[in-house]
Amino acid sequence: METDKVKQNQEYAEQAFWTGHFHYMMQALAVAMTRTMVWRIVGDGTPYTMKEIFEFAKKEDEENELQEGYFYMVSREGAIGLSPGLEYLTQWIFVPMEPCKERDFLERRMREQLLEEEAMEQAVSQAVDKGIAQERSAKKYYIAHGKEKDGPYSIDDLMEQAIGTDTLIWAQGMAGWVKARQVPELAMAIREQHEKEMRSTKFYLVRNNKKHGPYDVSQLLQLNLSPDTLVWSHGMAGWVKARQVPLLVEAMRTYKK
Repeated sequence: METDKVKQNQEYAEQAFWTGHFHYMMQALAVAMTRTMVWRIVGDGTPYTMKEIFEFAKKEDEENELQEGYFYMVSREGAIGLSPGLEYLTQWIFVPMEPCKERDFLERRMREQLLEEEAMEQAVSQAVDKGIAQERSAKKYYIAHGKEKDGPYSIDDLMEQAIGTDTLIWAQGMAGWVKARQVPELAMAIREQHEKEMRSTKFYLVRNNKKHGPYDVSQLLQLNLSPDTLVWSHGMAGWVKARQVPLLVEAMRTYKK
């Protein structure tokens, strides 16, 4: 059989939950599934689909250590085997099921299950996104301005207020006023907002009495932007020092290495 060697990758293996048979057999399965979706296990001929091979690999990983120098091989037809490096010594474990009504049925069921799982994942993801959106709009926050407080605001409202990570925030259920960066959902929203602004807002800067740009914020940071660098962007009345622009101040504090 013409074969594809599924090479071991120690870096990825160390990151995997299972580091032996399971990890490498899953690599082989990914290749084999481009050629067939139903196999028979060598020996008793029991039909195996992707899910059964997944469970087989987990059990094999728990019970047996993968010998050094061995790897899983995939044939051109989609057979999966364990090899010490020479094809004629390969121990074929799963071979593609021969054309028959049973194979057609299992393939059709497998495709239907994959479509159902994909639809379920999309539904769960949409439900989570909807839940997050509802939570963002339902929970209300107040901003401290000296001895006064403004609000209530939703998270989206706060983003329009251009709050920073040091803005003092309070919401019902909190023991007292805290900085926005101490509230996980606000810290994430602020970072997302800043990253969006960093990509979309363009600045010019002055160096050696010459204007350079436009640059986004990431590019400015790579140019070693300093707090005293003169910058300008559309909508600004004139040139100001970078430390006078909240977006740049936050970027220099948060992102600059």
